[in-house]
Amino acid sequence: MTDLDTVLAAVSDFVYTFDLEGRFTYANQSLHRLLQRQPGEMVGLNFHDLGYPEPLASTLQAQIQEVVDTKEMVKAETLFESAFGIGYYEYIFVPIIDKDGRLTGVAGTTRDITQRRQAEIALLESREEESRLVAELTAERQKLRSLFEQAPAFIATLAGPEFIFEFANEGYYRLIGRRDIIGKTLAKALPEVVEQGFIGLLTTVYESGNAHVGLAVPVGLSREGDPPETRFVDFIYQPVRDVQGEVTGILVHGFDVTDQVDARAEVSRLNAELESRVQERTLQLQLANRELEGFTYSVSHDLRSPLRAIIASSRILLEDYGAELDAEARFELERQAAAASKLAALIDDLLKLSRLARQPLNRTQVDVSQLAEGIATELAEHAKHGFCHISIEPDMTVIADATSLRLLLLNLIDNACKFSRSQGPVFVGSTRSAEETIFWVRDEGVGFDMAYADKIFLPFERLVNESDFPGTGIGLANVKRIVERHNGRVWVESELGKGTTFFFTLGN
Repeated sequence: MTDLDTVLAAVSDFVYTFDLEGRFTYANQSLHRLLQRQPGEMVGLNFHDLGYPEPLASTLQAQIQEVVDTKEMVKAETLFESAFGIGYYEYIFVPIIDKDGRLTGVAGTTRDITQRRQAEIALLESREEESRLVAELTAERQKLRSLFEQAPAFIATLAGPEFIFEFANEGYYRLIGRRDIIGKTLAKALPEVVEQGFIGLLTTVYESGNAHVGLAVPVGLSREGDPPETRFVDFIYQPVRDVQGEVTGILVHGFDVTDQVDARAEVSRLNAELESRVQERTLQLQLANRELEGFTYSVSHDLRSPLRAIIASSRILLEDYGAELDAEARFELERQAAAASKLAALIDDLLKLSRLARQPLNRTQVDVSQLAEGIATELAEHAKHGFCHISIEPDMTVIADATSLRLLLLNLIDNACKFSRSQGPVFVGSTRSAEETIFWVRDEGVGFDMAYADKIFLPFERLVNESDFPGTGIGLANVKRIVERHNGRVWVESELGKGTTFFFTLGN
């Protein structure tokens, strides 16, 4: 067995070669273990013969043929189910070219990237790891060396405890620069790494026989005579053993991941910038809320007082001097008082709408049926719309803010009674499913044209005459605000002359 055969036996990646017909001519021990085959059993077989599932077997055979036809590398990933479970695998097929430039076969390596792929998905979907390749192939040393030299990963072999370079592929030279390193110790070939701890790591691997994995490790390299430049590499130091199991050297292979490290640093910088902007916007929002609170206070105290004075003075004039006023004067005073009362009610509704946006939600188990019964009793006592029969489904419950939910139900039930013909029936109920509970309030009143349904939840939007159905136009806007704060949905179905049904959910 050659040194490279020993290397192939040491690595966990799957290494194999094919003839020009796409049949196996070599497979290392790792692939035999995965497919539960005896050593040498796969020689002369293709992926169809090995029982690979369709269309994977056809895809792999076609890719091998593509390499034969084009003499170009094929690199891909696939899901594969073996006796050890389902995993993600990354594989590369490359042409094997002899010293005369002739194509003599196809070589391939496969790596189990299941953990890496799962980590990439969990941490950052946009993160893409460069594929890893340790190029180890057939028993023929020249073919294996050709494969190693053409591999995209950097690969080198170090012999003995002095770590003398025996082999380095083109990828390794791309990392360190074009230097004369073969036959030299690591310390002489790359003197700048002596103080960076790598020789100590190699010594530990050599003496312990245990592989070492480094991820995004910084290394300072003086490439092409330039000043030292820091690169980041993912690498493995794998002990190479002889037939007696003694460690004779180290296989070094990995990838330059500087671009990925730089990308992660840029993401971190952008995240920090985003957090700073969020804090800034939060401060602006807090200031806006304080201004809104000041405005609310002004509306509550500075506007209501003169309105009360207007209402009171109008009533006093009507009571004390009504007999001395003509009909037109009395009408104007009554209209003034009514308008001031309406404005006061509108201010109250606007204040409620404003407070809804600032008050925290206190979600508890709420008896919806009991809340609706209390509202029905309250409306009946005040007889605001005359007699209105309200039918309420029993035992309805929900997790919600009780205060907000009461205001929501009051608006919908009061609205239904107001628009019912002859104070007709109003129904309050629910429809339950595994996903959510939908509550509804239905009347058999005047209804409206659904062409205007998108306006009904907007402040001050009214679809009826003020003289026929008085109101401020804020109630349904409050309903929508309450539902949205509960992460729910609200919608309406109506037909002219046949009534209206409001539906709402209150999230999970």
